[in-house]
Amino acid sequence: MIITTSDFSAGAIKEAAQLSKTPIALMNSEQLVMRQPS
Repeated sequence: MIITTSDFSAGAIKEAAQLSKTPIALMNSEQLVMRQPS
């Protein structure tokens, strides 16, 4: 998981979505705050 305080670039989002590569979860600060504990 990679967390940023801003938003990810379109290129970063595209790279993270590549099925042929190691999965990467991208999360911005708003998503982190809104995330419900597991």
